[in-house]
Amino acid sequence: MKNKVIASTVAASLALGSFAGLPLSTNGLLEKLGVSTAHAESSATVDSVAVRLQQYQAFLWEEERVQSIRDARAELKNVTDVELVRPLTEKIKGSKVSATSSARILKLFARLGLFFNTNSASAYEYLNDAEVRETLEALAKNADTSLSDPELTVQDAVDFAMKVQDEVLDELKSQSLLELASLANDKVKIKAFIKEAIADVLADDNAFSNVLKHQNTEDPINADDVAQVIVNLIDAVDPEREAVENIALSVLRYEANTSIKHGDSGKEEYSLSFNVLGIEVPAALMKWEFVPSSTTDKTITVDGTKDSKVTVKLSSVGEVSGTINGYIKLAAGMPLNDVLLVKKDSVSLKKEEEQTPPDGNPGNGNPDDGTTGSNTTPPPAEPIEELDKELDKVGQELATLPLSEQLAKLDGLVKQAAAALDKVATVDLKDKVTVTGDKAEVKVDAAALTGNMKKVAEEAKKVNDKLKELGAPIVKPELKLALGEVKAKEVKIPLPKDLFAGAADNGVELVRVEFNDVSIGMDPSEFGADTTVDVQTLDKNVVPEQKRSSLVSTLLDFTFTVGGQVKSTFETPIDLRLNIPTHPEPDYLSIFKVEVDNRLTNYGGKFSNGSVGSRLYTFSAYTVMENKVSFDDTSSVNAWAGRQIQSAAAKGIVEGRADKQFVPNDSVTRAEFAKMIVNAYGLNTPNAKETFDDVEATDWFAPYVAAAVKHGLVNGRSEGKFEPNGKITRAEMATIAARALSAVNGWPAVKDVDASLKKFTDNSSIDSTLKAGVALSTAHGIVIGEENEKFNPNGDSTRAQAAVVIYRLLNK
Repeated sequence: MKNKVIASTVAASLALGSFAGLPLSTNGLLEKLGVSTAHAESSATVDSVAVRLQQYQAFLWEEERVQSIRDARAELKNVTDVELVRPLTEKIKGSKVSATSSARILKLFARLGLFFNTNSASAYEYLNDAEVRETLEALAKNADTSLSDPELTVQDAVDFAMKVQDEVLDELKSQSLLELASLANDKVKIKAFIKEAIADVLADDNAFSNVLKHQNTEDPINADDVAQVIVNLIDAVDPEREAVENIALSVLRYEANTSIKHGDSGKEEYSLSFNVLGIEVPAALMKWEFVPSSTTDKTITVDGTKDSKVTVKLSSVGEVSGTINGYIKLAAGMPLNDVLLVKKDSVSLKKEEEQTPPDGNPGNGNPDDGTTGSNTTPPPAEPIEELDKELDKVGQELATLPLSEQLAKLDGLVKQAAAALDKVATVDLKDKVTVTGDKAEVKVDAAALTGNMKKVAEEAKKVNDKLKELGAPIVKPELKLALGEVKAKEVKIPLPKDLFAGAADNGVELVRVEFNDVSIGMDPSEFGADTTVDVQTLDKNVVPEQKRSSLVSTLLDFTFTVGGQVKSTFETPIDLRLNIPTHPEPDYLSIFKVEVDNRLTNYGGKFSNGSVGSRLYTFSAYTVMENKVSFDDTSSVNAWAGRQIQSAAAKGIVEGRADKQFVPNDSVTRAEFAKMIVNAYGLNTPNAKETFDDVEATDWFAPYVAAAVKHGLVNGRSEGKFEPNGKITRAEMATIAARALSAVNGWPAVKDVDASLKKFTDNSSIDSTLKAGVALSTAHGIVIGEENEKFNPNGDSTRAQAAVVIYRLLNK
């Protein structure tokens, strides 16, 4: 619909809680839905909307802006004026009955706005309140409807709120800078947009909408009634529209900062450009500055006269690091005027004194080897310094947060640490690449990289010690050799054994090579001899004709030569990442291997930061393809598991039991879930062994059980027995998921297991050997409770539930 919702509506009861849940969580969900993702036809899910919210809220940099939204949330939580919901209560039959009284209806709509935090566990938990459930049941009974089953559940309320929230977010990014700024205080337009959004949602065939519409057949509840209630709530909790303005700002910042294109750091001139939704922002609407990291006497000029572009130049010899800031310039008194919109940290400017060699020709190369100099000096560590400050002060804050919010905050810190260490780890080797015709080769000097490896190890240890103290996963230190854009069909990368030995000696766990659209991460322990990685671009005709239109990335062939011998199978996986253009459906992208007979084998993969990555144990040719898979029997679970099933099937993690038949409500066997978890994480270890009496080497599931055992993800049910065909219980599935969170993602166990499980009334029914796993999985929102505050640990898991769990794990 046109102009469904404007930024202001996010501050309504359906959004305040989502932003006020800060400190925020990234939870690996940021990679699941890009801002360009098309609006899904199926009902929005808690997870999918969380992705978009977290994308935006990460750009509320100032504490006072975050606090304004927290304040609005607190006001909403404590609101008591039943007049706010009169447009609804005067049309609800039985409003004098306790369960549907004005106070109860107010509580329900307030909770619809507050329940949405940073993960699905807290989202569901917030509405899963005894009084709210009673009100939902009473509303369902009041409804004059022909529905055979008038029951209204907490999940129905979640689905309704999520659909509205999804409409909100979908429209947030369709407004221009001026529209967002000017409409924040326009009550008439706010209500008009809300009304249109609600009308769209009420028109859908969902349980909550049907019950609302059928409360009074003579004078039905309509979009205007619901919209008025939401506007009333906005007026009550955010009368000055501070929260509205800050939420609008977070969206603008996300759009601007994620579109940034910039030149290379470390030169005397640095240019930065950006856009908002593909539209350049007029120069007259921006004001730019460069803020040095420390006091300097160097001359720095800033030119921001071109549309959405700024150039910073160091005019005197020396080196300066700092931040480029871009501010919005609007009419005085307008919301968002003079507010920071664009921020680019860690910009390094360097102007060298021009050298004149003996022959009189200016240059900066090394005449002995004919190559130009390489920037192998460790880059400035300003991001690390900022991270150190954050880690030092976060301990006290964590102690005040609920467990789910603690984990969300820690997850965000781990992502921040990885980004900071990545800057330290990156070595620019563009000048060491020589291109001859269609072939390129890079010269890598292991000795010259020693300082970089020591710096990486030193900074990683400092950061990881603090992360461990906080109870967060550590970041694996790596050395990244950045070759830049190499215009050649074949690229040879000789890597001396001393490089791998030096990395191992310094505790660097991965040596990564990046160029063009590929990133290759290698475990130093795998390479005890001189190694050459040869990467060739292949013609797409290598792929079967009917599959060529599904290609998303370049098709690349990889050859590893170790100690003079071609090696195609590895004991430790190679971390391969292939960059892709912007894609509307990243959930359906997967890495495919082109076998020697041109067959395609699906290796799954995780979408993150514009690339699809997977852990691979064998190498030949690989590419990324879109692989949409559909089933004819999933309509009953589409609202909460449809996309998850399709995504898992697209990546080869799950399969149908017959043509077009997924059988979503059937139970999952232990063997099936072992295969799912192994395929999801790329753990198909060659030559893995298991010793169960009831698993034969010829069984289809044998390699998956063996790989899951090797990685510590599964155990037998009794001595020597795996029971592959036994149905997996909810507690068992939660425990396997928890082991994956620990083994792959590095999350430590929950400290107080009993306290974590207290929220479930049937926690005493959880087997003592599975309690720690259930506690970790539920704390991270991977597996959630059921109705009536129960976990139902011994209930069988369905295939649809398993697909949802895998999806959440993949996006963690």
